Amino acid sequence: MRLAALVCVAGFGLGLAAAASAAQPRPLLALHGTSPVHLRGAGFAAHERVTLTANGPKLWRRVVVADRHGTFALELPRVFALGRCSSFTVSAVGASGRRAVEGMGSTTGCSKSGMPTPTDPGADS
Repeated sequence: MRLAALVCVAGFGLGLAAAASAAQPRPLLALHGTSPVHLRGAGFAAHERVTLTANGPKLWRRVVVADRHGTFALELPRVFALGRCSSFTVSAVGASGRRAVEGMGSTTGCSKSGMPTPTDPGADS
């Protein structure tokens, strides 16, 4: 009888934990602007340490602490300013393991070297 009660209590506790994690918003990132680029994060736990990694022209890493609402905002280094044929991605990983990824830029119409491809083949003649 005690074992059955213990199993019920443990199951109830697991159910509460699952419901609490389901109620927590999913982390997300938003990038705004082109020079400088501003990054905002939301959906992390209050005062959670979040490791940010930007991968583009350079690799950049920073640890920030979310505010009491689970959000943060910062400006990316100028090397991530967007020009034609440039792009990058930013990932955020909270101390709890929850993560978000966002990308910005476009390489449409660009060569593998990152240089614009001519739109008119006879333009260089």
